[in-house]
Amino acid sequence: MRLIIPEAGSDLGIGTLRMLKSLSEKLDHNFFEQNEIVLMDAIQTCPFWDLVPVSFVALPRIDTEFEAAKKKFLDLLCEPESFSCTVLPTGEFFPQVLYDGEVSKFLHRFGAKTHIPAKQGWEISRDKSLLGLLPWAVPTSSEWGVSQTFSKPALGVGSRNCREILTGEEAKAQGPGMVYTKLLPGNDWVVDAIKTDEGWHLLTREVSRQRGGADVIFRYLRSEELEKITIQVADRLEASVINVQFRKDADGKPYVIDVGTRLSGASCAALHVGVNWIAGVLGVSGWWDPHIESNPQIVRRWEEIPV
Repeated sequence: MRLIIPEAGSDLGIGTLRMLKSLSEKLDHNFFEQNEIVLMDAIQTCPFWDLVPVSFVALPRIDTEFEAAKKKFLDLLCEPESFSCTVLPTGEFFPQVLYDGEVSKFLHRFGAKTHIPAKQGWEISRDKSLLGLLPWAVPTSSEWGVSQTFSKPALGVGSRNCREILTGEEAKAQGPGMVYTKLLPGNDWVVDAIKTDEGWHLLTREVSRQRGGADVIFRYLRSEELEKITIQVADRLEASVINVQFRKDADGKPYVIDVGTRLSGASCAALHVGVNWIAGVLGVSGWWDPHIESNPQIVRRWEEIPV
């Protein structure tokens, strides 16, 4: 099998390599002799790509060179070795290529698995103004107001350019493309979920610290309320792989503030509590054995490597 990892230089892309490495260590056979791992990214250097044996495909930027990116992917898909391939759910932007009519025909022809939702579901997950229309989401507006002071890009990712705006003049100076919601201070809750033949598998974490939108300190726990909402959101978006981010108001009512129709960037941390999400996506037995009763605190760290 050929396993393709789009946006491989992302937090999730690197975490996927860690999950694949863990999967290989637990299997009796040599996973990397029987499967080819292909990384796709616009950036060609990443200090973590030596975690597992991989090959690399430089992918032009989708937002500025869509046709070139599409051709690059089709060239890879048409190689004989890719007749049995899976595109892993690691891309925030890459589904735009997979929804293309010509690409869809090739994916169907070769029986490739993609784990992407319905196109409309992906579009809702990407656009905060559309997401805000869902009954579980924090309502959004294109206009700043005294009760809607938290600003974020409608098509943003993570916490980039998200902040509180205190005056209408400050909001006007931001220009178009922003949406506004009520401010919900406090911790985030994130639910990772995938649907297999056995049904939904969900894991919740409470995040006490982030850095640049990435979760760095959190604890795993059970939340039937948040997990029930997550399934409802996934059904609405027709997604079998999803991560849903929540915040709560002063009365404890949860609101969906962001959705990714892919695994979350910190999903590899679940290895410490008995869950390998990528193994679940691939249908490998034994991937789901959660043990979160001790409620351990997880701290994610980075290291700097000269290249």
